[in-house]
Amino acid sequence: MINKAKIFFIILIFILSKINLLLGARPLMTDDAATVDKGNTEIEIGYNFNKANKEDIKNSQSVEFNFKHGITDNFYFAFSFPYELLPVHGLSILTLKTKLILIKDQKIIPDAALSFIFSPGSSIYMLNGIFTKKIIETFLHINFAYEISLNLEETGNYFIGVATENNYIENFIFSFELTTKTDKDFINKTVDFLIGFRYKVTENFILDAGYSVTINEDKKPFKITTGVTIGI
Repeated sequence: MINKAKIFFIILIFILSKINLLLGARPLMTDDAATVDKGNTEIEIGYNFNKANKEDIKNSQSVEFNFKHGITDNFYFAFSFPYELLPVHGLSILTLKTKLILIKDQKIIPDAALSFIFSPGSSIYMLNGIFTKKIIETFLHINFAYEISLNLEETGNYFIGVATENNYIENFIFSFELTTKTDKDFINKTVDFLIGFRYKVTENFILDAGYSVTINEDKKPFKITTGVTIGI
């Protein structure tokens, strides 16, 4: 009889044989100051369609695989990379992430966490400060991230994300998000707005969908995403 460990190993091999982790739970980019419980695993599978706004840039489609595992109750390890469908086929860059909970379950001050994100073989690293506060029935998430380059010729970028989540309807979580990315001189920047939701089929099976648009460009590029989160 196949035990749980063997089933888990088979699933993991399947993912690695087929599989841009940045931040939060699908469909958000903004992260929350929570982690996967010790010994538990989450697998996220999502489809992304990106509409370009320039003639020399083609639309793109990809399937994204994220794997998260709780090392302790306050620390998890994750990896992710998408499989590009269009305009080219093939695996994309592997991204690794760790997240450590610094503050949690305080009455007044928000929960806080710090994540470290990097890609093996790349000179780019990212540090992200994460804050979460529940206000009535709404969760507010705020991220301050900085992209660090070991190559002195490359400039770093700042990322700021603000998102809200609420579940006024049973089993539904509705999300709104505003994110911006800018260079260190604050000259070139993008501002994106997202609206999305998650639907809890069971405690360990969640569906999601989201629509985001870059609002500070004339021909506004947009992204449509849908996926599933599975708990093991």
